[in-house]
Amino acid sequence: MSDDDRSFFTTEGGSNIGKATNEPVTYICSECGADVSLLTHGAAVRCRTCGCRILYKKRTRKMIQYEAR
Repeated sequence: MSDDDRSFFTTEGGSNIGKATNEPVTYICSECGADVSLLTHGAAVRCRTCGCRILYKKRTRKMIQYEAR
């Protein structure tokens, strides 16, 4: 891995770019509209209310900043 590749994963100035968090990701069911939260990567992608397997990812409310090269 070159120095340019490693600079993408580092955080400068205390920003959260590249840091992994253990917050649950919230999805919306396509059929019933229920909020479904998934915490682990091995969890079944299925609505707990109706059993539908089509989920849409909810848009985040926090500000996200990307660096342009």
